[in-house]
Amino acid sequence: MLTDDEMLEIEERLRNITSGRWAIYKRSKRAISHWITRIGADGQSLWTWPGFIQTSYKEDAVFIAHAPDDIRRLIEHMRELEESYANA
Repeated sequence: MLTDDEMLEIEERLRNITSGRWAIYKRSKRAISHWITRIGADGQSLWTWPGFIQTSYKEDAVFIAHAPDDIRRLIEHMRELEESYANA
């Protein structure tokens, strides 16, 4: 079971990540590497080296790129469930 302190730690880590939407970028169809990068307000990839994550496996890249939004949604869902159980 997840404790309140553990949930707060997860939320803190989520608040401290690079802001903005994350996406997968592949330089060409023949490239082996998949890069995960942040997307700016204009919808363009922000190419700053410290923000890159590289993997050779597309499935890993998809998971990593979606993690911030997925975790945010899971936390919101858990908070809603906690509230509904507390009010039951």
